[in-house]
Amino acid sequence: MDRGSGNLPSRRSLREAERRREAADRDPDPFEELYRAGHSTAEAVRHPDPDHPGEPLAGPPVVRQDYPSRRSLRTEQARRSRSRGTGPDRPLTPHPGRAVPASLPVPTLVPIPQPNGPSAPTVDPFPAGFPAAFPVPVPTGGDHRRPSSHTGDRSPGYRTRDRRPQARPEPVLRPASPAPFWARFREPRSGRTRLGSATRWELLGLGSVVAGVVALVVVLVSHGWLARTPEQTFLSSADAAAAAPTSAAASPQTAVGVRSWLSGAGGPQGIGANGTWARWRGEPVTIGGTWDNGNAEMVEMHSICPGGAWARWTAALDIAVGAIDVRAGETWAKAAQGAYDTRWRTHLRKVASCWGTRDPALLYLRFAHEMNLTDMPWQVRGGEEGAFVAALTRYSTLRYEILPKAKIVLCPSDGTSGGLGIDIHKLWPGKDSAGRQVVQVYAVDSYNSWVVIRTAGEFRNKMSATQSGMPLGLEAHRLLAQQWGVPFAVAEWAGNGDPKDEGKGDDIPLYHQLMNEWFRANAGDPRRPRPGQLLYEIYFNDLDQFRLLPQTVQPRSAQQYRDLVWGR
Repeated sequence: MDRGSGNLPSRRSLREAERRREAADRDPDPFEELYRAGHSTAEAVRHPDPDHPGEPLAGPPVVRQDYPSRRSLRTEQARRSRSRGTGPDRPLTPHPGRAVPASLPVPTLVPIPQPNGPSAPTVDPFPAGFPAAFPVPVPTGGDHRRPSSHTGDRSPGYRTRDRRPQARPEPVLRPASPAPFWARFREPRSGRTRLGSATRWELLGLGSVVAGVVALVVVLVSHGWLARTPEQTFLSSADAAAAAPTSAAASPQTAVGVRSWLSGAGGPQGIGANGTWARWRGEPVTIGGTWDNGNAEMVEMHSICPGGAWARWTAALDIAVGAIDVRAGETWAKAAQGAYDTRWRTHLRKVASCWGTRDPALLYLRFAHEMNLTDMPWQVRGGEEGAFVAALTRYSTLRYEILPKAKIVLCPSDGTSGGLGIDIHKLWPGKDSAGRQVVQVYAVDSYNSWVVIRTAGEFRNKMSATQSGMPLGLEAHRLLAQQWGVPFAVAEWAGNGDPKDEGKGDDIPLYHQLMNEWFRANAGDPRRPRPGQLLYEIYFNDLDQFRLLPQTVQPRSAQQYRDLVWGR
């Protein structure tokens, strides 16, 4: 009897067959079909179906490209040496234990339609320079999907457990990669796992990967980086048709992480400080607004000193302070030379004294706010921009000396008085001679007056509008903050409910709704503000035409404001 014939297998041959089966399961060979070493072939092969032994796979043949590597050639030669005979023309021994047809179908070349010409017998599906270590099957038509009963490895491509190419409705050519190591632990037919065959190091590696993913998710959640907020459209159901689709406000920048901002109110009656505003709207006040903006007021600082409305306030506070008084003969040229440094130094020391043990990083000093309006005592005219920048830099230097953690806010009005001839773009001071940032926040004051919006379309148009080359809308100003590398704020805003006012106001609740949506869409994280992101907004609850509480000429707007969520 010939033990090598396979009729009566020896124990050695059985062990060898078992070793081959396990080796094939652990490391599938993509070149297991008929193959001749040292040659690249393009052949159409009908692969045997392991689920139905003895039958070829149904469906049209598949063109495959073989690109042998040195390693595969050495593996091929070694396998042939282990087979019955070592001649170069000996066929490969079929996989032990796996039945195959007595004879495979005769390979034929399948034409592949060309986009700009007739069909060709063979086509290289890879562009020049494409990695060619392994073949990638390219379906040529028909249904090449697995049988619905298949439960094995579902990885597409040449590394499938049943050795059949996995076709897709729309093939994607990409470099093949080795099967993941966990694919070794899966039986080729039943899909049952065999973790017992895994090494200790492989299991430890898998556990490390899982632990790393869990830790990453925990970090992302703890920092709020997985939070999502729907994009705002600035549309109401009543005004959707009127919206202008091309406005820049329609696509606000997408903030990463938490969408929140500091929100509050200001007014001389201290409603924002005593808790009335927070109880009324149902949201906490996280920033207040106050004014000590004359030459005498900025020295006395009544609002934050004992007896003032904000004397016990411990959250963030925006303080509008004066600068100079042109009506008294003061000029920005003199300010640039240090003529008013003594007053400014006294003012800053008063702020530090009255603020006491409270965190000075919560102070936002709005120096010479609305300097682009003619009715302000510290107005800046065209040609004075350079002197203003020099004076502001001097004030910043004193701030670093006395209150280094306090922040300076550059805050013009959203619209500019036409008679001034000022260029807002020239007001940015940048850094001082020591390399320190002069201004930390760019802000504007904006009201629904003069250019009154009544629809979503008008709101969009105003948000990105300009005025004689100067920014007018909030979005246009926000882009300036982004360009200058600082966060943005709306230090004063309100609806004007008095139609007899020179600004031609009205009770328009839609304005408050759209402002809320725009704030939310452009907000970031106040703890880590980014350029152009909304840092804070303060409602100007003062004067009859703007006030919402306690009495108001715009009751519908007041109700709309209360119905909205602020600061988050």
